Order: sequence, then structure tokens, then C-alpha cells
Amino acid sequence: MHPALHIDAIKTLPPSFRRLVAAACNKNCSVDDVNRLRVCLATQNLPRRHQIAFLPAFFVHLDLERLPSPETNEISGSSMDDILRAVLSINSVTHLEIPSGAGVFLWPRVWAWNQCIGTNWDRLDNPPERFRFGATIVRFATQFNLDDNTWHLISETPGFRAFVAETWKHAHEAGSVKDFEDVGAFIPEIGAKDPAHLSEFIDGAGGTVDDLASLLVAYTNSLANHTSASERMTHDTARLFNFLSAADNYRGNDADLHATPLSLLCQAFLRDGGLDALLSVLEMLVQCKVTYGPGLTFGTSFLTRVLVSVAGHVWLEAKLPRILQFLVTSATQAGSSDSFYQQAQWIVTWAIPMALVYWGTVAEMQFALKQVESAVSVEAFQSCLLFKDWEALVEIAEKRIAVLADQDFEEPRKCCDNLACNLISSKESFKRCARCKAFYYCSASCQKNDWQAGGHRAACRSYKSMTLNEDRSHLTVRDRDYLRALMHRDYTSNTETIYADQVKLMAAKPTSQALTVFDYSLVPMQITVHSATDSPLGSELMRGSEYSDLVARAVTSGGTLQLHLVKIFQAMQVRQWVALLRCADSSLYDGLKSLTVADLYEKDGDITERFALVLDEALKTVHS
Repeated sequence: MHPALHIDAIKTLPPSFRRLVAAACNKNCSVDDVNRLRVCLATQNLPRRHQIAFLPAFFVHLDLERLPSPETNEISGSSMDDILRAVLSINSVTHLEIPSGAGVFLWPRVWAWNQCIGTNWDRLDNPPERFRFGATIVRFATQFNLDDNTWHLISETPGFRAFVAETWKHAHEAGSVKDFEDVGAFIPEIGAKDPAHLSEFIDGAGGTVDDLASLLVAYTNSLANHTSASERMTHDTARLFNFLSAADNYRGNDADLHATPLSLLCQAFLRDGGLDALLSVLEMLVQCKVTYGPGLTFGTSFLTRVLVSVAGHVWLEAKLPRILQFLVTSATQAGSSDSFYQQAQWIVTWAIPMALVYWGTVAEMQFALKQVESAVSVEAFQSCLLFKDWEALVEIAEKRIAVLADQDFEEPRKCCDNLACNLISSKESFKRCARCKAFYYCSASCQKNDWQAGGHRAACRSYKSMTLNEDRSHLTVRDRDYLRALMHRDYTSNTETIYADQVKLMAAKPTSQALTVFDYSLVPMQITVHSATDSPLGSELMRGSEYSDLVARAVTSGGTLQLHLVKIFQAMQVRQWVALLRCADSSLYDGLKSLTVADLYEKDGDITERFALVLDEALKTVHS
């Protein structure tokens, strides 16, 4: 037993208090004797050493041997007195600063009696609200976070997390802000080290992930409602978003979760308004000029996780003006804060550029940039660390927005996928294969010809993963059309480099089919030319039957079909699809075959006349 819990500890008290405590140390004392101790502690301004000397009396009345049997339906008068003395003792103990090492003796008694009291709560006369007593238990546990032995004991107590979450839920329902925030701060602190711990929180919150997520959103909003930010506030914010990030270990049974870094809990948090709540609390920290410490860093880190998830571009699109405003304002105030800058830089140089391949994100970016014009123009932002990265982001955005504007005026064009036809015309002139939804034909006879002689019969069903058809997950019709337009803009802007590299490939590997890669998973994007079959990339792609069939079609086309590959960053990985560049005839391919490396450039670096003629022909091609 710890010395502070032994009855000899009361000898340090002044005589009047010693007699009061000694009377209460009797196991058979009255409930009033224990209540007098509670009142004395609450009303007398006693020094800490004297307060601690009251512990033996409370410890006595939390004796586990006096617990009523859980199998007993009827509680006797003496047992009810034991319960009342335990209630008073817990209420008193939880307001004391417990000496180091005493917690391991106190906690098992406090927790066991808490469970007994909960079972018999309705039998108490005029009891306080149950959640208030629960919040008292949580505050008691909080003080042991630096006492490793006691903290481990508390953390591994079965059912404790469910009790905490249930207390949290009832405090929220009752509108008790202090209890709700105190318990809310404790949940991330004790954390969920494994799925079983998180499941306990979920059970206590109501039984579903959505129940727990709803409380987390309410807690985040409660933090955001503060008009000033203390050191505790910024640490509570940091623990909250660290908890959400750590909760990604909980995967549940959702089959789609293998593709996303966000857990079921994080997804539910976002669905319930969590992104707005996150931005509100971050804006509060910035407004209160708390641009130091872990709160802003962990919050911005969690924001980054959201933006690079599977549906990250959707969340970004929904809140883009607000996110940009936060980044600009916080960067201006944070100055040279390395911890924040690293997170903000990641969003500006990676998360947002990666999303600027989606139609909706680009459209919203056009509006968002106008919204932050005044904030960007201030000297404080233009002299901060983030400004150069911001300029690079704006440059990318303006180019992507220009593609969007051009789309509104350009008539969509297609090429008949019957390799014996190659008609290029408006999209309305063609009908799509109903099965693969990837190939277009100008007539039923062309479709029949390609089915019978062009090899489409054997490969039709396989065009599901590598072609930009409507079965591509997370890509809408507008997304696919925009991605094609973006590739076509970059193709026409870089024809000289693309075809110079293709000529070099033909010179080095005369029998190779070229594969031109448009890589939007890199910043800035890169265009490279590879062998479609015997380069490292080509060899990897050839493992799939769909790609192998597309390569075979390109070879059979005699130069009227070129293979282009687009890469984007999605769901924490690089996704890639093949887009076919079609020509009305083989003149472009024949022109490239006729060139040598020496035919590309003059000595002064200008392109040769022969190469210029080939490039003119290239501009007549169209993505289909």
C-alpha cells in the first residue's frame, strides 16, 4: 500500500482535522461523517499536504470487499450506505492531486465502485446527473497521464473506453459544454491503440461509427467556438486530429477501404461536416494568432490526409476557396514556422496540383483564386516562405483553367475505331460500342468490320481498366472529357519534343511501337516517350491482356493509331489509362519513319524544314 493511503498519514493533520478524518476512517461510520470530509475539502483552503492526508478515509470506503454482490437483486440498508459512502469518496478523491505511485492502488477501487454505483444509480436519493459523475471519473483518470503504471492500468481497463464515450454522449445531449470538452480532450489522450479499443468507443457513443464521428464533429466545433486559444486548446486540437489519423488502423468491413488512407471513422467524420469543423478550428487558431505549437500542425496534417484520399478532390472542390484563404492567412501569420510550412507546402505543391486534373476542381479553382486575390497581394504573404510555392501553384492552375475555357468553344471530335476507316469528325457522328463503352464507330458496317476482322470481338470485354470509359471509378464524364482535353493541349504544345523523342526511339529500336506518357502525378507534369513493349514501363504493362491488345491494334494500324498513356495521382497511388491518338492516314507515321536523328535540328537549334513538315501533319491528329 502507498504510504499516503495508510491511516498513519492522518497524523500529519492539525488536531481538529485529524479527529474529523479519524472518525470517517471507521468502516462503519455514518454517511454524514464522510460527507463532512467532502464539505471540509470543498470549503476549507487547506494546503495540498493536508488535503492528501484525507485520502486514507476515502480509501477505506472504497474497499472492494464491501462491494454488493452483482447477483443481488435487493440492496440492504447497510449496502446502500456503503454505496453512498463510495459516491462521496469518489467525488472527493477525484478532486485531489494524487501522489505519484498511489494511483495503481486507487484506480481498481474507483473503477469497481463506479460500475456498482452505475448499476444502482436509480436507487440513490436525488443523485446528480449520471454524466456529471462520469465526467468526474474521467477527470480523475486524466491526472495519471504521466504516471506510466497507473496510465497503463487505466488504458487496459475493459469497458472503460465505452464508459467514457457514453459519458461524452450524454454530456453533449445535456448541453454541458465543460463536461463535454473535458471528456472530449481525454478521448484522444487515452487513444485507440487497436481496433478493439476503437470499437469500445463506438459502442459507448451509440453503437455505430457515425455515432462516434458525430461526437467528434461536435467536439471540433466546440473547440472552434472559443474566442481565445490557450496552450491546452492547441494541444487538445493536436490530440484530436492525431487520434483521427491513428484511427486509420480501424478498417471495418468496407471492401473499398483498401484503396483509401481514410478509415471508416474519418469518412464518417467528413460526411457529418467534419471538414467544415476542421477548417473552423484551424481558422480559430489563426485568428487567435496561435500559429505555433502542435494544434495548427496536426490539424493541417490531417487536412492533407483528406485531400490526397480517394475522394480528396471532391472535398477540395467543396471547400477550395476556404482552404486557400486559410493557407494564405495562416502562412502570413506563421512566418517562418517550419512545422506549419512543411504541411502547408505539401498541400500547395502536391495535394492541390494533383487534383487539378478533375473538371470540378479546376472550375472551382478559377473562382477560388479570385476570392483570395486581396489576401495574396499583401506584402506579408509575398515575403513568407510559402509565396514561391504559391506562385508555382497559380501557374499550374492558370494553364489548367485555360484548357477548361477552350473546352467550351471546341467541338468534341472522334475517330472511327475501325482501323480500315479512320474517319475523323464530330463526336455526334459516331456511336459507341455498348459493351466496352470504349470504341466508337461511324457506321454499323464499320463496327461489324472491326468486330470480325479488326480483333474487337476477342478484346471487347477487357476494355474496363485501362481505357477512359464510363466504368472508371471516381471519374465523371466531365472529368474524362477534361482529362482528354488536357492531354490534347499538352500534346499540341509539345509536338516538337514528343516527335523528336519518337524519331530517336525509332533510330535506336526500329521495330518498336512508341508509347507517349503524360504524367500528371508529377509536379510539374512530364511527357516522356518509351518503347511500348521492351522498356521497363512497357514490359510491366504488357502483363495485362488489355494493354497487349491495344499494342497489337497500334501495330496493325500501320501508323494511324498511337498509344498515349495518362497518369494521375489518386488514392495515394498513381493510376494510369491508355488514350489512343488517331490519325486520318499514315502520313504522320511515314514522315517520322523517314527522318533520322540528324534531320531534327539545325546547328543553331532550329528545327529542320523536313521536321517542320512532319510537325504540321501532327497537328491534324486528334485524341479519341
